[in-house]
Amino acid sequence: MAQIEVDRTENPSDEITLPRFVVLKSNHNNKYLSYTNISEENVDQVPTGFLKFSGEEVGSHYAKFEVEMAKSCENKGLVHIRCCYNNKYWVRLLRTNTPEDDHWIVAKANEPEEDRSKSSCTLFEPIITVEELNDPVLNEEDDNDAISDGENDVAEQHQVHNDGNGDDEEDNDNDNDNDNEHDNNNRRVHAGRNRFDRKRMLVRLRHVQLGHYTRLWKDNENIQHLMGGLSTSPDNNTNNNTDVNSNNTDESSMCDVCTVIDWGSLVIFPKHVAFKGDNGAFLTSDWRGWNANLEYEGEDFRGAQVAHEIFTNPDGSIRIKSDNLGKFWCRRPGDPDWILPDSDDPTRNDTLFQPIKIDDNEFALRNMGNFNICKRYTLGCMVGFTANVPNIPIFAHLRIEEVVRSRIVYNVSYRLMQARIYDYQNEIEIATGEAVNLTQETTGMTFKLPYKNTKRVSWNDARTLSMKSGGVKTTMQAGVPMIGEDGKLAISSSGFNCGSTIIKWGEVETWETAVQNVCKVVVPAMTTVEVSLIANRASYEVPFNYSRRDTRTNGQISNNDMDDGIYTGFNFFNFNYNIKQKNL
Repeated sequence: MAQIEVDRTENPSDEITLPRFVVLKSNHNNKYLSYTNISEENVDQVPTGFLKFSGEEVGSHYAKFEVEMAKSCENKGLVHIRCCYNNKYWVRLLRTNTPEDDHWIVAKANEPEEDRSKSSCTLFEPIITVEELNDPVLNEEDDNDAISDGENDVAEQHQVHNDGNGDDEEDNDNDNDNDNEHDNNNRRVHAGRNRFDRKRMLVRLRHVQLGHYTRLWKDNENIQHLMGGLSTSPDNNTNNNTDVNSNNTDESSMCDVCTVIDWGSLVIFPKHVAFKGDNGAFLTSDWRGWNANLEYEGEDFRGAQVAHEIFTNPDGSIRIKSDNLGKFWCRRPGDPDWILPDSDDPTRNDTLFQPIKIDDNEFALRNMGNFNICKRYTLGCMVGFTANVPNIPIFAHLRIEEVVRSRIVYNVSYRLMQARIYDYQNEIEIATGEAVNLTQETTGMTFKLPYKNTKRVSWNDARTLSMKSGGVKTTMQAGVPMIGEDGKLAISSSGFNCGSTIIKWGEVETWETAVQNVCKVVVPAMTTVEVSLIANRASYEVPFNYSRRDTRTNGQISNNDMDDGIYTGFNFFNFNYNIKQKNL
C-alpha cells in the first residue's frame, strides 16, 4: 500500500486565515460538523441549533458554515461563525434551568456579539496549521500496489479503432487548434511514481469568552443523541494541548482538531447532467463499431447520448454513468489513457473522478486511477477524452447542463425565522423634483416623481450553488419574500400572476416596475422647493422547503421533497420625502 508523506508547517495565525465558507471534519471520528434537524422523538432532548460531528457528506447543506471576521480593531484575528442552514451564529447554550449545559456550542444567535464580557459573545480564535501532503501517484504499468483500501484491478485493454498512427492530429473544430504540443500536454506522463502535492488545513477553535477550545463531546456514551456534539467542556485534558501537531497520539487529543475544507473549492453536481467541453461540444456516449466510446460530438443537451447520471461519494468524488449505454466511465490504461463508458464495476479507482473547480462555471476532472487530469484529445477523426496530463490545460475545461426539460416547484414554505437581512443602505435618493413659487402668496403644488422600482431575486438549492449549470426553466408556485415598510420580511404575491411565474432555477431575475409617485407640498412665497424621494435598500437570504417535479429530457419524471432551498433578493422599502426650501 502506498504511504502518504506529511510535512507539517506551523504558520502564525495572523499569516493565514480560514476560507469564507468552510466544512469542518473531525480528526477524531472523521465526521463532518453538521446542523442537527430536531425530530419529534428528541425535540425535548436536543437543543435548538445543535451542532454535531455526525455528517457523512462533505457537500451537505447542513455542513456549510460562513466565517466572518470580527469588526473591532481589538478583536483582530478573531471570527464569528454562522451556520448557513439556519443563518444563526455559534454561541454558548445558556439555559437557566440546566446550567450544566452551558458547555454546548449551538447555532442560535441572531447577531454577532463582540463584547467578551457577555456570555452571548460569539467570538472564536482560530489556531491554524497547514500540512503538506505528498501523495504518491501510482502508474499501474509499473506498480501493482493499490491506490486505496480496495485493490485496483487490472483493466481489460479496450482498443479504439481509428485511422491515426497514435500521434495528435489537427482538431476538426475550426475554432480550436490541436492541443498545444509545446508543453507536451498530449503525452502520457510515464513515471513509476509521480507526485500529486496538496495541502491540508487543520484548525482548533477557542471560544474567547470561556477560554476553552471547542471539541467533539464523547464523555457520556449513554446519551447517544448528544454524542459527537460541539462542546467546550475541558474534560479529557484536550484543552491543555495547544499544538495541533502534538506528538500525543492519545485519541482524545484529536477531539478538538478539525480538518478545514474550503466549500468554495467543492464541485457539487446535480443528479442528471450533460458535459460541455471547451470546444462547445457535449461529450456523448455511444458505440463506435464494437467499442463504447466517449466523444465530443453532441450539439444539444437534450440528445439521448449526452445524458449522464452522477453518483457522488461522501468525500465529494464522483462516478459517472452513461444513460445511453448504462455503464460507468472508466480509464483504460495505455497510451493515451482513454476514458470510456464501458465499465460495470463501480468499485475500481479507474471509475472514480475528483472534480476540480476552476471558477463558478467551469471545472476539470481528475481520474483517481492514475491521478491525471482528463482532457479533450484528438486522434485521427476521433475527438475523445483521456486522463493523460498532470496539469489543467484549456482542453480540460468542462461545463455542465442539467438534462431537465422543465421543473415545477410548489409547496414552498419559507423559513422566515431563519432568514437574514444584510447590506443595509439607508436614504438612497431615487427621484427628485423642483418647484418654484415666484408669487407673493403661498401655494400648494403637486410633484410627480417617476422612478423604476427594482427588485432582484433568485431561487436555488444550497447543494448545487457551487457550480452554475445554465439554469432550468422552472415554474414557481409561490409567493415572494420582500422587506415591507416596517423593515421586516413578509411574503408577497405582487411579483407573480396568480402566485405562479416562469423563472430559470439558479439564475438572478431582475424585475423593474415603472412607478410615478405623487407628492403634494406647500410652497411659500418667493421660494424654491426641492423634493427628493428616498428609501432604504437591503439584501436578504431566506431558506425554504419545497416540493420539486422535474421532467427530464428523456421524458422521465421525478418528484422530491427538499429542504435545501435558498431564496436571495433585494428591494427598496421605507419610502420618505426629503424637502428642502430655498428663498429666492
